[in-house]
Formats: sequence, C-alpha cells, structure tokens
Amino acid sequence: MVEMIMEDDEIKGKILDKMARHRYWGGKHTDTLNLAKGFPKDIRKYVLKLVDEMKNDNLIISKPTSYGEHVSLNIERKDEIQFLIDKFLVKKY
Repeated sequence: MVEMIMEDDEIKGKILDKMARHRYWGGKHTDTLNLAKGFPKDIRKYVLKLVDEMKNDNLIISKPTSYGEHVSLNIERKDEIQFLIDKFLVKKY
C-alpha cells in the first residue's frame, strides 16, 4: 500500500504550478508522462490518475498526438488554476 505524503490538492497544485512555470497554456503542451516526473516513484501512477481528474474538471486540456497524449492548461479557467496554485504555494512555504 502506498503511504500518501501529500494530499490530493497539494499534488494537483504542484502539477498546475509546474505547468504554469513552463507556460503550458493553450497551444503549448507537454507529454502527460512528464507531469509525474518530480514525484516519488511510488505515487507516479496516482499522480497520473489526478491528471485525469483535472482533465475531467476541464482544468487541463488533452491534445492527442501521433506520439502520445499531450496536455496544456485551459486558458479559460486561468483564475481558478491560479487560485489552486496559490493555495499550493501557501502550504509549501
């Protein structure tokens, strides 16, 4: 069993913060698997599950490509995304 060291909101905030820092908004995108990098190996599958949740919540937009699924941040939900990032950063520091 995986012992969770971070809560779901913290993981989501870290993912969104990483994407925002790299400016993955709208047309600029990254491979879905890249989002799990930087997390402990034992929770990476769980991180990808949370990415799917954020896609269902329309915070992250999926872009199918010939070389795998890529994702970007939904520019139309920028205020909500920024709120979640700020919430994560407050807990972090």
